[in-house]
Amino acid sequence: MTSSRCTLETVRSTHAFEIVGYSLHKRIGKGNYICSATFFIGGYKWDIHYYLGRYNKEDGEEYIYVFIELMSKGCGVEFLLDLRLAEEASGQSLSVVSQETPTIFKAGTTWCYSRFRKRSVLEASPYL
Repeated sequence: MTSSRCTLETVRSTHAFEIVGYSLHKRIGKGNYICSATFFIGGYKWDIHYYLGRYNKEDGEEYIYVFIELMSKGCGVEFLLDLRLAEEASGQSLSVVSQETPTIFKAGTTWCYSRFRKRSVLEASPYL
């Protein structure tokens, strides 16, 4: 007789990506991004790419885009994401993107949240 077992593990974790000196970073120009350090959640490597401004033709506004990238090779991951902005002074946070349906990631794929926030609105907020 033989047997096997497949088990799934649920992992909850938080990664804080702080952008220090935001006003200086704005100088890198449109289409360029700031990248987090690679971090590990559930044994998988991840990166966050934060694009400072991309123009949207539909409404003529410039938006911040956020990309999440699975850096690990040869794997697949299912996850739920809650992207938040945190106010440094008070510690309060605002959920900007909260998924109710899991996203399936394969190695080397990227998840994009375009229109994360209007750049003008974010830059006028207490989150910077």
